[in-house]
Amino acid sequence: MNKFILGILLLPFVFSCEGKREATPTYLHIEEIGFNYDNISTLGNGGTAITDAWVYNNDNLLGVFELPATIAITAEGAQSVTIRGGIKLNGISATREFYAYYQPWNSDIELSPLDTTTIEPVVRYWTNTGISFYESFEDAVLKIDTSTVSDVGIDRTKVENEPDYIDRYVGKVVMTSSEPGFKAYNKSLFQVPTESGTPIYLEIDYKCNQEFTVGALVQEPGLGITESRIITLRSTADEEGVLQWKHVYVDLTDYFLGKETASGFGFSFTAYYTSENPEGLIYLDNVKVVNAQ
Repeated sequence: MNKFILGILLLPFVFSCEGKREATPTYLHIEEIGFNYDNISTLGNGGTAITDAWVYNNDNLLGVFELPATIAITAEGAQSVTIRGGIKLNGISATREFYAYYQPWNSDIELSPLDTTTIEPVVRYWTNTGISFYESFEDAVLKIDTSTVSDVGIDRTKVENEPDYIDRYVGKVVMTSSEPGFKAYNKSLFQVPTESGTPIYLEIDYKCNQEFTVGALVQEPGLGITESRIITLRSTADEEGVLQWKHVYVDLTDYFLGKETASGFGFSFTAYYTSENPEGLIYLDNVKVVNAQ
């Protein structure tokens, strides 16, 4: 074949390859997502467990990134970046989603090729977030009580040198071989929106040296109160045996939605002493049911 003709045939291929050349990326780094409580008197205090960042550029989802994360973006110049706080629903790694009641963080950021820009997003509850139940253990009269089958009660215990969201008092449960059983629930049933389709969560700050189970309660006409087991939370002790505070988002949605005839809803905590420790310990604080108003 004539070399001149061959060269002409190759020209479109060369230009095609050059046309597909990818843009030089720029990078965003997120160490963690902070949280701001705007109104503790209305929404209550509490910790968070924001493990992931849902990252959007100009409203386009770039992906879900476990924190800390460095994210490549094939864009430059002024960009609208939105971050949503991601959680592990029920504390399970396989059920990651952004938390519906955390308002996204947004900022216009100038991005340059190959540069790394560190951002510090902070999220907060949406203003229309509703709290149907809240127990902080700061009041002398508790809203959580033990059942008649429980061997032990919940003691309102003063604490010091704890994270700032723990405040001054927590609920403490101590189980032993002679008093092994623990069963508690909210004293008064509460109401939640059952027709809106919006999610319903139980948030809990806790630490423990043994497992306990969280359940959902529904009171319906002719059925009394039915209980459904949701999850079992494990020991939070570190390698040195020191108990660490953790936060969990328990999904109540499937247990409560569609129950229009129910007269009330609740939750339960159940545990049985294990012989791994001289005492089975459970600490609870900032127990709240979060839903739409």
